[in-house]
Amino acid sequence: MKTVCSHCNQDYEVPDEYVGKNGKCAACGKTFPMKEYSACPKCHSLRAENIQPCPKCGYSSASEEKVSATMKLWNWIKHRNNHARAKKYPDERG
Repeated sequence: MKTVCSHCNQDYEVPDEYVGKNGKCAACGKTFPMKEYSACPKCHSLRAENIQPCPKCGYSSASEEKVSATMKLWNWIKHRNNHARAKKYPDERG
């Protein structure tokens, strides 16, 4: 499994039986809990799922959700305006 030191973000590959145990980081010397981490979708560095934003590139799924909600709102407004325009000018196409 892949894990990361929670203090200095040093990546490690360790056997699965170490999940839930504490390990000592060879880079910074501090003890950290060994849990499975996933890759950041933007920079592919390892990070915990609940860490926002990514410590290496700043990516945050929360900001993606905001963008998605904004785009949904924008598309709804655009659709509403097109629909209103079609009612007002029925001969106009486009």
